[in-house]
Amino acid sequence: MCNGCRDEPRCVLRKKYYQHDAAQKNYREVLVQTRTGANYSEAEIAAFDATLHELLLKGQSVHAAMTNNPGLFPMCEKTVYRYIAGGLLSSKNHHLPEKMKLKPRKGRSVEHKVDATCRIGRTYEDYQRFLAEHPGTPVVEMDTVEGVKGGKVLLTLHFMPQDFMLAFLLERKCAAAVTAVFARIRGLLRKAYGEKAEEMFMRLFPVILTDNGTEFTDPAGIENDEQGRAQTSLFYCDACQSWQKRTWNATTSCCARCCPRARPTPSRRASTDSRRSRSRGCSRTSTATCASRSATGRRGSSSPRASVRSAPRSSAWSKSRPTTCASSRRCWASK
Repeated sequence: MCNGCRDEPRCVLRKKYYQHDAAQKNYREVLVQTRTGANYSEAEIAAFDATLHELLLKGQSVHAAMTNNPGLFPMCEKTVYRYIAGGLLSSKNHHLPEKMKLKPRKGRSVEHKVDATCRIGRTYEDYQRFLAEHPGTPVVEMDTVEGVKGGKVLLTLHFMPQDFMLAFLLERKCAAAVTAVFARIRGLLRKAYGEKAEEMFMRLFPVILTDNGTEFTDPAGIENDEQGRAQTSLFYCDACQSWQKRTWNATTSCCARCCPRARPTPSRRASTDSRRSRSRGCSRTSTATCASRSATGRRGSSSPRASVRSAPRSSAWSKSRPTTCASSRRCWASK
């Protein structure tokens, strides 16, 4: 390194400097990426996935399977349970009888990245450098629009030059659903254009820009076809910088106009009203009764209703009188 070298002004060799800002930024990116998502490759997971699934179907637990096969699992028991809950393995929660008996914990849903190093070489700076080297390349911006948390989502593909958007309904917000959409697009192009399907796909999707959602963490399934040949280039925006996609606001606004918000059914609205009434401590009927009693129940009134109320009440009658709410007790106490 040439930092602080006394011979730097006179040296004719190629200089190398240590830039602490860039080094610290690169270190932080690698540190965060290596600690998010699955820390094992698909080949390492597939090595024990089939055996674990077979043993669970026979009635064994995860602990028993890992104890009887110590050299098969490169991870701890807690990590295996976490991968099962995240849907990364063939075994699911219903294959664990004891876990189904437990009450589900409240908390954030488990989301895992398919490829923890998916951003390396695909950052927004790499995207800008790619466009500078290939000017005039059409860009497709990809995003997902989520309605109910944990429900179905819309995968949107916005073609920038034509200002045209395609939307695909996904059953789940996951990487497998996104790659299935691109496999479906390739199949439709192959059916329509035959041998020219690969060329048409590369013309439609030369560059794809998306955000850092976990549903886009399988770049190999998006960029490559069934034979593993790269057909497009995928890049990611910076963290919390969705404005780098120029159409992100227009996409959500268009989906909001085309897909109206869900409205509660009459039965659901009635149940909501009843819960609100119970939370207030009394029903509308009891509140109206209290108001009428306070307005007409004065002593000396000619109303027979008021004369009854002004009459002395026995202790037995007061004990048997039903009390509907706190406001009713205050109304009777004022008489």
